Amino acid sequence: MLLVATAAGLFLGGLCAAVIGSIKLPMSRRLGMDEGRVGVLVASFSITFLPVVIISGWMIDSLGVRLVLLFALIGVAIGLTLLAFAGKFFQAICAAIFLSVAWSTLINVVHVMIPIAFPGSIVTGTNVADVFFSLGALTTPLLAAQMVRGETYRGLLFLIAIVATFAGSFCLLLPAATMVPEVEAPADGMSFLQHPRIWLCGVALCLFGPIETTFATWTSSYLVEKGYSDRFGTRMISGFWGASMISRLVVAFVLPLLWFTTKETSIVLILSVVATLVTLLIVIVPARRAAPWLVMAAGLACGPLFPTVLAILFLGFDPSMHGRALGTTLAIGNLGYTLTPLIVGLVARKTTVQRSFIVLTFSGIGLIAVSIALLLHV
Repeated sequence: MLLVATAAGLFLGGLCAAVIGSIKLPMSRRLGMDEGRVGVLVASFSITFLPVVIISGWMIDSLGVRLVLLFALIGVAIGLTLLAFAGKFFQAICAAIFLSVAWSTLINVVHVMIPIAFPGSIVTGTNVADVFFSLGALTTPLLAAQMVRGETYRGLLFLIAIVATFAGSFCLLLPAATMVPEVEAPADGMSFLQHPRIWLCGVALCLFGPIETTFATWTSSYLVEKGYSDRFGTRMISGFWGASMISRLVVAFVLPLLWFTTKETSIVLILSVVATLVTLLIVIVPARRAAPWLVMAAGLACGPLFPTVLAILFLGFDPSMHGRALGTTLAIGNLGYTLTPLIVGLVARKTTVQRSFIVLTFSGIGLIAVSIALLLHV
């Protein structure tokens, strides 16, 4: 049952992660938003992540995951409904913030559940589990391509809200013991903050966040700018997440079969280099035909980064501290997820969407440096 709840929560988290990117074009037309305002909207979705993941991390360690998961699922359903009814830019901002609170809590709690729901190799577990997240993230754009017509996207948001409501109802039927893994008593104080692993992993996610967020949000605009249709651009968001899912499966099941041992930190370093090169190619390659392939390449490079960094984090802490450790790490990483949309949106408005991807290249260079630090010190 814990496995089912974790997989369902990750799938829903993926559905929600791709929502704004999937309805970005029709919402921009409906609410009169330029790329700058889109950046503000995406930043609003991220801004509450920092305090929420910290608070929810303590709640998970204190109350167990069942109550926190129920709160998150109900909140997601309400947030999506509010976003569907938002008719003005300010209303959309408020709805995005509410949805962010619930989604941030959901992301934290389901990732804390992964080491118990997927026992065995921690790297395999985190990458396999996040396949469900990628599956949800690639499903939303496909649904949007079929359900969104003109400026009408309420049906899509209502559908995902129904999924969240159903998942919440399912959790109510589960016995409390099933959803509260037995762990050792939580450690006292804030001593875990002295562990360099938290800060290195947090900074790594902070620098990775701009890459993932920008592709999840601006892929459609980038491809439309290159001459493709709105529908193709939206579908290619699914292509990005589909490539991400494939690479996570490769890391989970293929690498363990190789004759040589690959450290988690080595995987992060290699993928960081590849992701950075792809973002640079997007900026400098003018060819229209290359654009979709570069998006797919970015998905392949980015896919295993987030779950592998989480695996490195979990390996350094007792399960009784996973809630707080993960919450703190995600809070640090949230800085990148929040500031980048503002910067990318501003650069895109003054230049082009393609040139705005240079922000990701600089972020990738920083990620390479942090990956080297992880390799040397963890």
